[in-house]
Amino acid sequence: EHLPDSPEGHELENEGYRIYTSNEPRTYAQKVISWMVSAKLIVRIPVHDEVRHERDIDQMKEKFILGVLKAADDRLTWQALPTVRDQMAYFAALRGYVTGRCLIAKRPDGTTYVDITPWDSRHVAWSMGVDGLEWICYRIKKQRTEIEVEYDTKLPPKNQPESAADSWDVYDYYDRTENCVVTEGDRFLKKPTPHGADRVPAFFVTVGSAPPIQSTKVDDTAADHGESVYEAARGVYADHNFV
Repeated sequence: EHLPDSPEGHELENEGYRIYTSNEPRTYAQKVISWMVSAKLIVRIPVHDEVRHERDIDQMKEKFILGVLKAADDRLTWQALPTVRDQMAYFAALRGYVTGRCLIAKRPDGTTYVDITPWDSRHVAWSMGVDGLEWICYRIKKQRTEIEVEYDTKLPPKNQPESAADSWDVYDYYDRTENCVVTEGDRFLKKPTPHGADRVPAFFVTVGSAPPIQSTKVDDTAADHGESVYEAARGVYADHNFV
């Protein structure tokens, strides 16, 4: 249904070929993603050749970073989610933005855990200042039981069909000092709480080297800032399928 209409007078000719859909967009994206996932991960710490003590500290920094990434991957795997690198590669290729939360957080029992959670930038809102992010907010749909267990709360009933009543929009908001979580009806699941970081505890990267630009002829130049791998092929695949 996404293909151009048949030329006038030829609507019934060779109708069968119009059902063809190429798998090229999918396989191309998977190839790019696999390059990023399988590339060698290199952690670079400046090496101090003269002072042995400082070299030992640098090695400890490197081990700490690798350990943090391993802990974050383990946590995502326990949630049946792809690893940090897999998700970041996916979003970089298909969205053109890589965003997410990055914290060493504390559980209610006092134990700590590494929380590096990539977000789908399509559902992220943010404000950028001269010193980086001023605030960022991620919207995600969660099931009623999932919310009630995670936030130890009881949600009110919805006047909607059962399938819709079980799904709630959850907004995870961070600014430079606090984090709060809100759901539909302006209901706090987590009241504003200091997150302990000295900045917004999130990462925000646009893919490509193009900076934000302005134009007197084009209003939406922001669409060119942070592009997917389909930047040069937008609109081409439909015509390719038609041919």
